[in-house]
Amino acid sequence: MWMAAGLAVFGLPLGMAFGLSMGNIGLFGTGFPVGLAIGVAAGTSLDRKAETEGRQMDIEIKY
Repeated sequence: MWMAAGLAVFGLPLGMAFGLSMGNIGLFGTGFPVGLAIGVAAGTSLDRKAETEGRQMDIEIKY
């Protein structure tokens, strides 16, 4: 969930701004990894916070 939010909230605008500032819209995709990293970092942080507060569900998924 947070990875998608990071891509949408940070990746798209940063990529668009970078592409337009350089005059090459082909650089639009450079914002995606940045947004992905921000989303993963936010999700990991919130997951660790939930674990320390005891709000994490005790579920094990087996394939």
